[in-house]
Parts: sequence; C-alpha cells; structure tokens
Amino acid sequence: MMSDFSFLPAEFDGWRQAGETVFYDRETIFDYIDGAGEVYRLYDFRNVAVFTFERDGGGSVLVELFDMGSAGDAYGIFTFYHEGKDLQLGDGGYLRPQLVCFWRGQYFVCVSPCSDSPVPDPLLEDAARLIAAQIPAGGSPPAWLKYFPTRDRRAQSLRYFHSHQALNYHCFVSEENVLRLNEKTECLLGSYRLGGRSFFQLWVRYPTTAAADAAYDFFTRMYSPQTWQMGVVENDDGTWAAAAKHESFIAAAFGLPSAAAADSLRETTKHLLREAAKNLQREVEK
Repeated sequence: MMSDFSFLPAEFDGWRQAGETVFYDRETIFDYIDGAGEVYRLYDFRNVAVFTFERDGGGSVLVELFDMGSAGDAYGIFTFYHEGKDLQLGDGGYLRPQLVCFWRGQYFVCVSPCSDSPVPDPLLEDAARLIAAQIPAGGSPPAWLKYFPTRDRRAQSLRYFHSHQALNYHCFVSEENVLRLNEKTECLLGSYRLGGRSFFQLWVRYPTTAAADAAYDFFTRMYSPQTWQMGVVENDDGTWAAAAKHESFIAAAFGLPSAAAADSLRETTKHLLREAAKNLQREVEK
C-alpha cells in the first residue's frame, strides 16, 4: 500500500515541486538504490517518494522521503547512517557535504543536490527545515534508550536495529544468528573506549522473557568454543566477551581487553538491566 505523503504541499515558502514524484516500495527499491536497498529492508521500510524541489530565485534539490513504518525504525535508519555535523532538525538530523538527512515521526528524509551542480549546504539545510516543518510529529525513539550506557561511548556510534544482518554490519559477531535476532527484537549497539582500546556493547530486548531465556542459552552455547566462566569468555584473538541477562533483556560486550574488564562490565551491566526493566515496568503501569 502506498504511503500518504499528502502532508507535503506541492509549493510552500518559496519552494515548489518540479516534475513527477516517483515511488519505490520494498520490491522496487533496488531499481533506485541497488546495494543500499537491502539496508532499508532490514527495517519496516514501506516505500520512498523521490522528487525535486525548486526555489524561487534559483536552486533545486532532490528529496528522498522514506516511510519507515514506525518512528522507531525511522530512528533506526537514521542511526545506521549517522555521521557528520549534528543538526537540531526534525527529531534529529545531520549534515554532510552536499547532504542533509533527518528523521521525524515515521519518516527518514534526505536532501541533496538534484544534479552535478553543487548546492550550498545552507540552502540544503533550509530546504530540509521547511520539509521537516510539514511532517506531522509522532512517536519517539525506543523508551529504553535512556538506560543504555553513555559513559565512554564514542560520539555518533549508537545504532538501533532488529536483525542479525544489521548487527554483523556494525559489529561482526558470528556467521550464525547466535542471539536469535528477528523483526521482533530490538537492539542497541554502541562503540566504547577503555584504556585506549575500543569495544562494543550490545543490548537486546526480546518480546518475552521466555524468548530471552532461550536466546541466552543458545548464545552461550554457540558463540565461542571456549567455556563461559561466570558470564565471561576469552576469544581466539585474546579479547574477552561478557554477557548478562535480566527478564526480557540480554546484554553482551565484545572486544574487551581482559577478564577483569569483562567481569567488571558484566556486573555493572546486570545492575543497569535491573534498573531498566524496573523503570520500564513502572512506566507501563502509569
């Protein structure tokens, strides 16, 4: 079913749509963006409207308006590509040379020059702000995002996704889906620094505690040929991994420099998971 983009008028604030709008859905997205089309299909992508806006007095931009199905998945695809100068735009945006992207509600939007002729970044940002103002607000990032660790996290490294393929794109864990991720799981991943070295922290929220129990058992049996000792294990490359579980959450860390670091992080994470689960339950009961 085609998304309703009627909230965006054909002309406003000195900008007007030029030419026809072209739509691509989950099946035809590869006709528009070949390799990158699969990235959008890792989320609940519905379709994208592609059109050109022209400005009175000169200047034209290409607009790609992606309906991601939900605010959570619009936020997710935003984090997938998050890089550049952060902008207070929509529900979150960034500026790269000759590209402005943002998310608002269930939509992810990119604005770029529509030809080989460069367009000044301030003009791209102006167009993006006007478009963002037309999109109705709605939804928010995952409620448990605020509990995910921020200390020592690299700027712009936070990623939100659902699938095993997305996890391996950002942080390769295993060829096999050892955490049993699927379209119903919610994942947060961040890159961190410890003692001059980088490691990853991953939290996964499963739809039920039973699903998390089964996934944790499978993960600790299949992730490493080594035996887990109190939730930590040494990898073949000499780094360490840690894992913890509480109710419907699993947390794991990869690339830690020592057993002591892995054990310390695991204990801290267990406390954070308990707090997250307790506070989320309180919010549900309000």
